[in-house]
Amino acid sequence: MAVGKVDTSASDENLPQSIIFNTRSKFMCSLTPELTVLEVDPSFLHAYRLQQSQAMGARFAELIWPERAALVENNIRMLTPEHRIMTFEQDRTGPLPLPRWQQWTIFANFDPMGRVTLYRAYSQDISMWKLSEVNLIERELQYRSVVEDQYELLCRYKPDWPRCTIVFANDSYCRAHGVKQEDLIGNSFMDTLSKEDRARIRNFIETATPQDPVELFTQHITRANGEDLWVEWHRRALFDSAGTLYAIQGVGRDVTRLRQAELELVEKNAELERKNAALTEVLEHIEQKKEEIKDNI
Repeated sequence: MAVGKVDTSASDENLPQSIIFNTRSKFMCSLTPELTVLEVDPSFLHAYRLQQSQAMGARFAELIWPERAALVENNIRMLTPEHRIMTFEQDRTGPLPLPRWQQWTIFANFDPMGRVTLYRAYSQDISMWKLSEVNLIERELQYRSVVEDQYELLCRYKPDWPRCTIVFANDSYCRAHGVKQEDLIGNSFMDTLSKEDRARIRNFIETATPQDPVELFTQHITRANGEDLWVEWHRRALFDSAGTLYAIQGVGRDVTRLRQAELELVEKNAELERKNAALTEVLEHIEQKKEEIKDNI
């Protein structure tokens, strides 16, 4: 059971009726100032498997939350003429035919002297809302686990040239650039790029269309420690339903090892060509000597 915030804006005497109609309460009952049941509706009796004789005069909190009765009563007694409403949620797992999640609203009536005259309790079935909320949280966690755990570098930024404000960057992107996520979000990364890369981004922002939103290229990055990094980027422009560019998302793949292997291969080929040239020169020199010896003979 989670106790919610007390509503401080309720001062209209007609508020109980608005609660009834606006929250579509499933159970309703009235309580005495001593928090015993004064009136109760049939749906409440059916849900908690009670006879009316069992409910009338019983302590309300002990009927609903026997293990937390004292805590609930203390919270209810904290209501004042200025703060007359409290709400809290209840998660049920018992055998009773009740909603999986309930939201309870307790409203207190006071006389002109500030003394409680009556409490009203309303219960609303919020199971569907909570299930939607839980599913949304689970999907968000799944999405983040995929995004954060993948090896690709992922970032998203606004097309607000020349700033290009970063709105998201995953851990791989942060590690590749040697910075923390909190230092990136809301800031610009343009000062870390070469003149060529900045010109490429500007051109992409100005020319990307919903029909042609993608660009592929390889970027060379030099880290603060002098280490070289090559990233193959898949850059996509994101447009809304009206065709307005609202963000740019880049997915990068670290191809440093591949690039280094290519450079090493180029270097080895160049070395091999130098050796071949030297060998050719030696062979030509040998042939020349052979011809000289032949001529002498």
